[in-house]
Order: sequence, then C-alpha cells, then structure tokens
Amino acid sequence: MEIEQLAAALSDIERTAHDFMDLPDADASGAHLLETLRRCSGTLNEPYGFDSGTDALRLRIWRDCVTIQSNLELAAPAGQEQSRELIKTQLRKLSTLIEGMLDLLGGMADRR
Repeated sequence: MEIEQLAAALSDIERTAHDFMDLPDADASGAHLLETLRRCSGTLNEPYGFDSGTDALRLRIWRDCVTIQSNLELAAPAGQEQSRELIKTQLRKLSTLIEGMLDLLGGMADRR
C-alpha cells in the first residue's frame, strides 16, 4: 500500500510538472503545480524503510519539491518570466529523478 501511495504522489507531481512546462497559462498551471506539491509533500516525506540508496533518492525528490514549491510561492505574486524559467529547469531535473524513483518502485512492487 505504501509503495502505491508514493508512486501515485510521484505520478501526480510528474503530470502537473509537465502541465506547467507545456501549458501557456502560467497562472493556472503554476497554481495547480503548487497545490499538488503541497498535497504530496507529506507522502514524499514519510519514512518508508527503503534501502539507503532508494531512501536518499526519495529524500532528494522531497527536498527538490520543497524548493520548487518555495520558488513558486515567491514567483506567484510577481509572475516573473525569469522565475518561471528557473522553475522549469528545476522541474526538468526533478522529472528525471521521479522517473528513476518510479522505476525502482515498480521493481519493488513486482517483487512483492
């Protein structure tokens, strides 16, 4: 159950991150991404008892999400294009980490 919840949270973040990067409506996609990051933060920060490498990846993803959330909160009132580009760069890196984590979780689920 825990693996499925974590995988669902990661998938939600991945989907809304792609929306943010692809959709022209910066305000709506930014608000949706911010809401998703806030909602999924607790799930990402749970102790899952993974091996140290997998847990380090989960923690890195959580920290990156918190950083992106903070940057979104700071950029929202100003709506600065420069901030949006920084967030897009952070999201591309996060997406790579999430893909790797989802692959690891899929392998764990298959072994169960």
